[in-house]
Amino acid sequence: MALLRQEADRLGLPLPAGALSALAIGGQVMIAGGPVIGGVLVQYWGWPAIFLVNLPLGLVGVVLALVWLPRDRRRAPSGESVLGRLDLVGAGLFAAVIAVLMLFLLSLSEQPRWWLLAVWVLLTAGFAAYELRARRPFVDVRVLVRNRPLTGTYLRTALTYVAFYVVFYGFPMWLESARGLDPAQVGLVVLPIALTAMVSVAGAGRLLRRMGHWPVLLAGSVALLVGGLLLTGLHAGSAVVVLVLVAAVLGIPNGFNNIGNQTALYGQADAADAGIASGLYRTSQYVGANIAAAVIELCFAGTASDPGMHRLGTVVAVISAVLLVGALAGLAGGRVRR
Repeated sequence: MALLRQEADRLGLPLPAGALSALAIGGQVMIAGGPVIGGVLVQYWGWPAIFLVNLPLGLVGVVLALVWLPRDRRRAPSGESVLGRLDLVGAGLFAAVIAVLMLFLLSLSEQPRWWLLAVWVLLTAGFAAYELRARRPFVDVRVLVRNRPLTGTYLRTALTYVAFYVVFYGFPMWLESARGLDPAQVGLVVLPIALTAMVSVAGAGRLLRRMGHWPVLLAGSVALLVGGLLLTGLHAGSAVVVLVLVAAVLGIPNGFNNIGNQTALYGQADAADAGIASGLYRTSQYVGANIAAAVIELCFAGTASDPGMHRLGTVVAVISAVLLVGALAGLAGGRVRR
């Protein structure tokens, strides 16, 4: 993102919607291949095999980066190492905040550990206080307070990815435990999630160029609401063709929400902070993933079952309704300002 922003500014170009679409499509290609390849590896070689696929991908990524990425000609201040410029204490505190929050959320399914909530509040306050004094903070709290639209994008992204990972983690668990499919079959059933997401990215890109990011987010929220409601109607006897169709519907909001939030981030972040802002954007996605893991545990409360899937669908529908209200408010606010 930082490289894209620097190049666009250097050439005096507007928002590179095409480049953002390409990034989004690349992400959806990986999402498409992951479950299928992972299902085959787990089916025939066991779960440790899924980590081996990262080795060739990582090596290819290194080679492509060395060949294609432009060299960063900026230099660190004299006498300061790269390691010295990193806010390791802030990063450690942030990791502790997320870990304690996860432990508390996971405890809700059995016996809530309320003392963890108190620890989380103290850690969060300590993290914020430390970052306010840090010379190069891991999370620039002042920017988040000052740039409310950017903060709103992070919160919206985290909430969106709670719904996304509830589907992406919970749906396959239900397919295997309740529907009785094997890992390879599960990978094929969820494949339409990524395939329709790739198609929706193209449509979202065209809508984005004409109308901006709020209509894109509005369409994504509506599609997510429909997908969540469909999940509440599934049961262990549902035909495979029905499961595939539901998966296809669930993929539609991914493309719209992904490119919509990414475009909002690009426009809201200062050019000098594009890299940091993008990193925090990715962080907000994984915060959503962590919360989704706890939500799945709470909804299934053990083995994945039909009632648990219906609860997950309700969670997705409620989240999408909140996102829908936010998108409508943003769209109305944009029209008022014009």
